[in-house]
Amino acid sequence: MAPVDASSEAVSDEYRGQWDLYWTSRGAVIPRGFLPLLDEWQDIDARERRLSIESRTPILIDPHGRIDPRLAAFFRRSRFSRLAIGSRLA
Repeated sequence: MAPVDASSEAVSDEYRGQWDLYWTSRGAVIPRGFLPLLDEWQDIDARERRLSIESRTPILIDPHGRIDPRLAAFFRRSRFSRLAIGSRLA
Protein backbone atom coordinates (compact mmCIF):
# COMPACT_ATOMS: atom_id res chain seq x y z
CA MET A 1 0.00 0.00 0.00
CA ALA A 2 1.60 3.28 -1.11
CA PRO A 3 1.68 6.30 1.22
CA VAL A 4 -0.94 8.99 0.70
CA ASP A 5 0.60 12.18 -0.65
CA ALA A 6 -0.48 15.22 1.37
CA SER A 7 2.40 17.46 0.36
CA SER A 8 2.32 21.10 -0.58
CA GLU A 9 4.91 23.19 -2.34
CA ALA A 10 4.25 25.86 0.27
CA VAL A 11 6.07 23.78 2.91
CA SER A 12 9.36 25.43 3.77
CA ASP A 13 12.62 23.56 3.07
CA GLU A 14 13.67 23.97 6.72
CA TYR A 15 11.00 21.43 7.72
CA ARG A 16 11.77 18.85 5.06
CA GLY A 17 13.46 15.78 6.51
CA GLN A 18 11.38 15.82 9.71
CA TRP A 19 8.27 13.87 10.69
CA ASP A 20 5.35 15.94 11.93
CA LEU A 21 2.91 14.78 14.61
CA TYR A 22 -0.68 16.02 14.60
CA TRP A 23 -3.73 15.04 16.67
CA THR A 24 -7.15 14.79 15.09
CA SER A 25 -9.98 16.88 16.48
CA ARG A 26 -13.59 17.56 15.64
CA GLY A 27 -14.97 20.86 14.48
CA ALA A 28 -11.65 22.39 13.44
CA VAL A 29 -12.08 25.47 11.31
CA ILE A 30 -10.27 24.97 8.01
CA PRO A 31 -9.33 28.34 6.48
CA ARG A 32 -10.66 28.83 2.95
CA GLY A 33 -8.53 30.39 0.26
CA PHE A 34 -5.26 30.01 2.20
CA LEU A 35 -3.94 27.02 0.24
CA PRO A 36 -5.70 25.00 -2.48
CA LEU A 37 -4.79 21.81 -0.61
CA LEU A 38 -6.65 23.00 2.50
CA ASP A 39 -9.70 23.87 0.42
CA GLU A 40 -9.86 20.21 -0.62
CA TRP A 41 -10.04 19.13 3.05
CA GLN A 42 -13.10 21.15 4.16
CA ASP A 43 -14.91 17.86 4.86
CA ILE A 44 -12.17 16.44 7.12
CA ASP A 45 -14.59 15.60 9.98
CA ALA A 46 -16.77 13.49 7.68
CA ARG A 47 -13.72 11.77 6.16
CA GLU A 48 -12.37 10.87 9.60
CA ARG A 49 -15.74 9.53 10.77
CA ARG A 50 -16.05 7.33 7.66
CA LEU A 51 -12.62 5.86 8.43
CA SER A 52 -13.42 5.39 12.15
CA ILE A 53 -10.75 7.88 13.15
CA GLU A 54 -11.62 9.15 16.61
CA SER A 55 -10.81 12.58 17.97
CA ARG A 56 -7.31 12.80 19.51
CA THR A 57 -5.87 10.12 17.20
CA PRO A 58 -2.23 10.83 16.30
CA ILE A 59 -1.34 11.39 12.65
CA LEU A 60 2.32 11.20 11.60
CA ILE A 61 3.31 12.87 8.33
CA ASP A 62 6.64 11.88 6.78
CA PRO A 63 9.25 14.33 5.47
CA HIS A 64 7.67 14.17 2.00
CA GLY A 65 4.20 15.13 3.28
CA ARG A 66 2.77 11.59 3.11
CA ILE A 67 0.78 9.54 5.57
CA ASP A 68 1.70 5.85 5.76
CA PRO A 69 -1.62 3.93 5.72
CA ARG A 70 -0.17 1.07 7.81
CA LEU A 71 0.98 3.43 10.54
CA ALA A 72 -2.38 5.24 10.47
CA ALA A 73 -4.19 1.88 10.77
CA PHE A 74 -2.05 1.00 13.79
CA PHE A 75 -3.12 4.17 15.59
CA ARG A 76 -6.75 3.59 14.60
CA ARG A 77 -7.19 -0.16 15.17
CA SER A 78 -4.55 -1.56 17.50
CA ARG A 79 -4.45 -1.72 21.29
CA PHE A 80 -3.08 1.81 21.08
CA SER A 81 -6.51 3.10 20.03
CA ARG A 82 -8.07 1.70 23.23
CA LEU A 83 -5.65 3.45 25.57
CA ALA A 84 -6.81 6.36 27.68
CA ILE A 85 -6.10 9.77 26.13
CA GLY A 86 -3.40 10.52 28.71
CA SER A 87 -1.61 7.26 27.89
CA ARG A 88 -1.73 8.02 24.17
CA LEU A 89 -0.18 11.44 24.74
CA ALA A 90 2.68 9.92 26.72
